[in-house]
Amino acid sequence: MNHLQALLDSYLSESDILVKNKTSCAVQLKHLATGIVVKSQETRSRSQNRKIARRILAERLEEIKLGDQSRKALKAQLAKKKKASADKKKRRKYRLLREEQEKSTPGAIDETD
Repeated sequence: MNHLQALLDSYLSESDILVKNKTSCAVQLKHLATGIVVKSQETRSRSQNRKIARRILAERLEEIKLGDQSRKALKAQLAKKKKASADKKKRRKYRLLREEQEKSTPGAIDETD
């Protein structure tokens, strides 16, 4: 690892990596009726950033309009149910494992005392 780091340091200088972006491709959209502002700069392409920003703006408007019935809220509820189910399954599995171990060694002496 140190050899690789030394090799990289010999080829790269700070002046070579000073500038990250040469152009600004960020997009900012504002919904006039509600005043919601969305900004996106995920990619270098302005058209892709515009599509991403429009999708985010549509999701936020849907969340305001539909509330708990929006796709985002329903997806969050589903994820919460799945997590609760997985936790319950995990607790059940360990409980059964513990009971099985207790059945297999009924006369064992606890050595922790």
